Amino acid sequence: MPSPEHEALVDLFRWQPTLALGLLERCLGVRTPHGQRVTVREATLSQLAPPAFHADLVLRVEDPGADGTAFALVVEVQLRRDERKRFAWPVYGAVARSRWRCPTAVLVVTPDPAVARWAATPIELGPGSVLRPHVLGPDSIPRVTDPEVARASPALAVLSALAHRHEANGVATVFAGAIAADAVAALDAERGAVYYDLVTAGLDPMARKALEAMMGLQDYRFQSDFAREYFGLGKARGKAEGKAEGKAEGKAEAILTVLEARGIAVPPVVAARVRACVDGARLDALLRRAVTAADLDEVLHADT
Repeated sequence: MPSPEHEALVDLFRWQPTLALGLLERCLGVRTPHGQRVTVREATLSQLAPPAFHADLVLRVEDPGADGTAFALVVEVQLRRDERKRFAWPVYGAVARSRWRCPTAVLVVTPDPAVARWAATPIELGPGSVLRPHVLGPDSIPRVTDPEVARASPALAVLSALAHRHEANGVATVFAGAIAADAVAALDAERGAVYYDLVTAGLDPMARKALEAMMGLQDYRFQSDFAREYFGLGKARGKAEGKAEGKAEGKAEAILTVLEARGIAVPPVVAARVRACVDGARLDALLRRAVTAADLDEVLHADT
């Protein structure tokens, strides 16, 4: 039975079907038709192929001419190795090609680098015949850390968080994914909550603490109930409510927590200087920079 993570990832491409086509072209260099409507055909392959062969999602790019199909893309979410898939994927592509008589591709999406390497191995069909699945893994999925990009492209930001959340600086992509989930929740509360759980699942305590600190940024107002509740809890921790000095202390600790979670070493003298700061605007600038800066010097640049 597919896991909740698998189903949520499939739903991501079902909800935004152009995401898969866009990433196929942008990240893997595969040209796809432009300007046509994209429809989701989930059951078609399972009806035409034996029951054992059931694709996660089939996207059909419509063409007003000919038989109405310009391109078909089979999207497979793969969280772990499964040798049976290497027999199924060629079937999916062949059935879609036969059904709509159009160019077809198989796209495997995985947040696991080891699974990505396995999935990209060419599949030998027979003498002189090979299928090479297109694979979107951590190496090819863009990193989204900018809140504005997350709001504008929430599906991409959620996918980015899943692919990069366990990396050294992954907490910044999780923060962007949480903002994206909140943007989705403003339109669809249930789907937004699922995506929020998806991007924050499996975080270690330090990463969770860093995420909580990032969610305390003063310039963001969450729209969904679940995010506002989380934001309220995070904002209350480490701060003396209603007191300016308590707020400054909380912001200072948030900065140091984010840097520690990202693996950026902070010398004791610098940590002491951050904790001694009582300028709220300066601390806000440091916290924003701590989320994405490449090193400590870049963080402290906001303090000069």
